[in-house]
Amino acid sequence: MSEAKSFNCPNCGSPLTADGPAREIKCVYCGSSVIVPEELRDSARRGTPQQQQRADEIVERLIVVTDPKEEAKLYAELDAIENGNEPLK
Repeated sequence: MSEAKSFNCPNCGSPLTADGPAREIKCVYCGSSVIVPEELRDSARRGTPQQQQRADEIVERLIVVTDPKEEAKLYAELDAIENGNEPLK
């Protein structure tokens, strides 16, 4: 089991807890999607370096996407990468 690490939401300043390898969490106070700083994520990253790079790109895109269908597609691709599956095309 990983050790939880705390940091503040960049949007509202509320405390957030990073636990595990998640690249992104949702602030329970303001609802913002927040990228977990790399140094606070568990070091065990899955996938090839190309998949890791694509996962980082997806997280960056999720910050600005407003279309629910595009958001769902990005989350599905990210989930596939993080679970070691081939992303859907």
